[in-house]
Amino acid sequence: LFETISPTQLYRYHDLIADRPHPAGSEGDRHVIQVLEREFRGMGLEVEVHGFDPYLCRPVSGEVEVQAGGERIGLQVIERPVDGDPASADPRQDIGWNAYSGSGEASAEVVYANYGRLEDFQKLGELGVSCQGKVVLARYGGNFRGCKWRFAEAAGAAALVLFTDPANDGYKRGLPYPEGGFANGSSIQRGSILNLPWRGDPLTPGWPTTAEGQRLNPDQVPLPKLPEQPLGWPAAEQ
Repeated sequence: LFETISPTQLYRYHDLIADRPHPAGSEGDRHVIQVLEREFRGMGLEVEVHGFDPYLCRPVSGEVEVQAGGERIGLQVIERPVDGDPASADPRQDIGWNAYSGSGEASAEVVYANYGRLEDFQKLGELGVSCQGKVVLARYGGNFRGCKWRFAEAAGAAALVLFTDPANDGYKRGLPYPEGGFANGSSIQRGSILNLPWRGDPLTPGWPTTAEGQRLNPDQVPLPKLPEQPLGWPAAEQ
């Protein structure tokens, strides 16, 4: 079995799947499905592509600014291209974003909330630091990003900014990309902040997600309303 593993073939599969941005429901996503179907059929496997119609989201725009002394400093919300990595300069690349973030704008003081865990917000309360109407800054790690959103929203925050800490994934762990495998300062962690009592599509708990099928009204589902934006650590440091 080990002798059948080829690094060259593994690189080929990696490039086939990761050669373009492919958020769920996008044309890039459709391309990945077609690639997998073709490759699996080429291995002699029987393949069935099962389509479904979930409630997805796409970023419209995203900006983070620091305002101080009349100066407005725009922070980086998209990764910088990396020399020798053409995919990093793909014009189809989106800004950094997390699925199901609320939409809106906020301008307020910043409160740092460590990992954005329940105990972190409790500690802020003990110290007399209010998050009401503030922009909460928290780092990835310690809990699911969807919990960070829920706790920030419960604390009355106006917006949430998440960042990758180099102590968790960066130069304090090892060489950053492209020299090594850890995040560099431009890297932005993407994912979902959806945090519901059920898994999968938010509008079809427990039944098939089809265009013709039953689904909940989005207004009746506790989807995130808090605007949330992920960043790399140099932007968070600013």
